[in-house]
Amino acid sequence: MKRHLKIIANNLKTSFGFKKFFCVIAIFIVIFKIKLNVHSDLISLDDFIKIIFHGPNNLLDNILELLIWSLYQFYLFYIAGDYLYRELKLQSVYNISRLGSKIKWYIYNQLNLAIICLFYYIIGIASITVCLFISNEKVIINNIYDIVNVYFILFISSYFAITVYTIIVLLIKKHNVSLLILIITIYLSIELGDLLNIDIYLPFNQGIISKHLLCNFGYQWSYGYLLLMIILNLFIIKILMVKNDLLIILD
Repeated sequence: MKRHLKIIANNLKTSFGFKKFFCVIAIFIVIFKIKLNVHSDLISLDDFIKIIFHGPNNLLDNILELLIWSLYQFYLFYIAGDYLYRELKLQSVYNISRLGSKIKWYIYNQLNLAIICLFYYIIGIASITVCLFISNEKVIINNIYDIVNVYFILFISSYFAITVYTIIVLLIKKHNVSLLILIITIYLSIELGDLLNIDIYLPFNQGIISKHLLCNFGYQWSYGYLLLMIILNLFIIKILMVKNDLLIILD
């Protein structure tokens, strides 16, 4: 058990590192300052968390909201993509031989990606909480359940997107192109969901808080839907990783 935890801890440390860790904090501090200028009257932590992670309803109505959402979302994808690239391109042979099989390596790989998402949003919400308490001594928490819901919907939706990225990179063998395809797909999903009023059926839109508020669908729906999609994606990833030559992942 200690060996497994040590491997996971080392991978997490490598994935973030000193610079990335403080870059994540800096990103959320900048977002906090921008949002505070617009919503300076808010003193409820749960309301402010929902405002911070509100997200875009479409690509044109609120460009600032789109840019803020893109900043924290895509930096997470960059961290996860960088980890996956190193695993596939540089360390797969060593780690597979150390763990004994591709299946074990695959499990560690996905577990580490999930932990990256968990840790990323812990850093983000903790940074926002500290900033809010520093700026306002009268901060209250009306509903801790809302904060938990926001945290878990961000985590599970981001992990779903990363499983999609993993499938793309295993299929086309291009790290940077795969990230670009993922980003374009997410933007198209945001716009199509708004135009056709089908946000509830689009998996990429489940983690956007504004979509839940405007389209009136619950977090429980999103949890169940995304879990099913993640299970399907993990099955596909397992097949691709076991069958593919992992050394031919390029760029």
